[in-house]
Amino acid sequence: MNIPVIPVPQQVKMNSGFFEIPNEVSISFPADDSRNLHTTNLISSSIHNRWNKTSKMIESPNTSILLSLVPKSDKKFSSIPEKVLDQAYFLSISQKQISVLATNSRGLFYGAMSLIQLIDNTSDNRLTSMEILDYPDMEFRAVSDDISRGQVSNLENFKKIISHISRYKMNTYLPYLEDMIEFDKYPSIGKDRGALTKSEIKEIVSFANLHFVEVIPVFQTLGHYENILSLPEFIQYAEYPGAASLCVSEEKVYSFLEDLLKEVFPLFPSRYFHMGADESYDVGHGKSKELLDKSNIASLHANHYKRVYDICKAHGKEVMMYGDIILDLPEILDQIPKDITIIDWHYRSDFTYPSTTTFNKHGFNYLVSPSVWNFVTTFPTLVNSMPNIYYMIKSGLENNALGIVNSNWGDYGAETLKELILYGYAYSAQCSWSFSKTDLHSFSGKYFNDFFGVENSEGYRIYNTLGNPQNQMMWHEVWRHPLLP
Repeated sequence: MNIPVIPVPQQVKMNSGFFEIPNEVSISFPADDSRNLHTTNLISSSIHNRWNKTSKMIESPNTSILLSLVPKSDKKFSSIPEKVLDQAYFLSISQKQISVLATNSRGLFYGAMSLIQLIDNTSDNRLTSMEILDYPDMEFRAVSDDISRGQVSNLENFKKIISHISRYKMNTYLPYLEDMIEFDKYPSIGKDRGALTKSEIKEIVSFANLHFVEVIPVFQTLGHYENILSLPEFIQYAEYPGAASLCVSEEKVYSFLEDLLKEVFPLFPSRYFHMGADESYDVGHGKSKELLDKSNIASLHANHYKRVYDICKAHGKEVMMYGDIILDLPEILDQIPKDITIIDWHYRSDFTYPSTTTFNKHGFNYLVSPSVWNFVTTFPTLVNSMPNIYYMIKSGLENNALGIVNSNWGDYGAETLKELILYGYAYSAQCSWSFSKTDLHSFSGKYFNDFFGVENSEGYRIYNTLGNPQNQMMWHEVWRHPLLP
C-alpha cells in the first residue's frame, strides 16, 4: 500500500474500516518530557488546519489519540535492531482510536510525523485503519548548511529548515560556520557579515531540540580560514599571506584556536564537534615548510588533527572531521585516534564509493556525505544530486556507515535559494530511513503533494527540467554584465 508518508515506513498493514475524526479531538501524551507537549501541539495544529477542529489534552487512555511509552521489551519492537530502537514507533489507526507507541519521546515524535502527513494528505474526514511499524536503516541522518559564503538564514528561516528536515525524520543539523559566529574575544571576526549572535544560536539549538534535531557545529580548524586570515590582526596565524590555512608549525596558532573553540563549545550541547579540516592544500607551502622538510605532509596534518582533537577532548567533545585529506594521504589513517568520526564526502555521481570500504576496514565510525549540488548553478543540478545521494547511501549501508550528512555549499556566492534544495534533503531522508523501499518517482509524487499540495506530476516535471544541466544558469551568468560577449 502506497500511503502518503515520507520516508516510506518499513512495515505497513492495512486494515478494514476508518477512524472518523470527532468534532473535538482528545489527545493524551506522557508528561515526563516537555517535548511531548510540543509533539502533541503539532498534531493538534495539523487537525485544526485540515479539518478546522479543536483538540484538548487530557490524561486518560480513552482518548481519540493516545501517545504512550512502552518498555524496550515490548513484543511489538522485538524485531527492531537495538541500535535504532530508540527511534522506532508503532502507529495504529483503528475505528476506535489512533495510538502511537514508542520506547521514548523521539520515537513518539517520529510516529507523530507520520500521523501528521496522513492527516495533511487525506481528502476525507477520516483516516484509513492501518498499522505501521517503523524504524530507520541509519542511525544518523543529517544535513549540513553552508551559511558562510552567501545566504545567511534569519531565525525564521533556520526554523523552517529544521522543521522541514524533522518532518521527514532527519535528526541532525550541521551549520557550516567559518567566521559566522560573533566572538567576545575577537569581535572583528564575522563583523558586518551577518554572523550569528550567541543568543541566536541558543534559540536555534532550543528550537531544534523540540523537534529532536541535534545541532552540531562545523567550525574549521585548519583550512578555509580565508575570511579570518584576511583581517590584519589575524594574518600572523596564516601559513603565508593570502593563505586559506593556518600555520601548523607555530604554537600561537593553537592558543588562538583554543580561544575560539572555548567560545564555540558551550553554545552547542551536542557531544559532537565537527572540526572541518578539509581542503587544506596550502599546508607546508609557507612558514611550515621547514617543519615539512623534517617530516612529511601526512604527519604535519595528523599531528595538527591530534592537537585539535586534544583540545576538543579536554572540553568533553567527540570529534568529527572531513575525510578528503585522509584519503589523499592514507598514512594518516594509522596516525589519528580511532574514535574520530569521519565525514566521507564525494559529490560525483557514481555507482560505488570505495572510500566507504577504506574507512570501515580501518575501524572508523564514518558518515557518508553526498550533496544537493547547489554550488555551481542557480537551481540544484538534480541529474547529479539524486544518484549521488542514492548510491552513496547504498555504499554506506553496505559498509557499516553510521549515517549520512547531505551537504549544501555556497561556493561562488550561494546563488541557489535554500528552499530549492529542500527536495534533495527530503530524498536523503527517504534513502537513509528505508533504502530498499526507495523509488524516486514515487517519492517525488508524494513529496510535491506534501510540500506544494500538487497532486499531479507537474512539480516533478518542472524540477526535472530546471535541474537538467542543459537548462541551467551558471552562477557567473547571474552577475555577468549584459553587454559582455
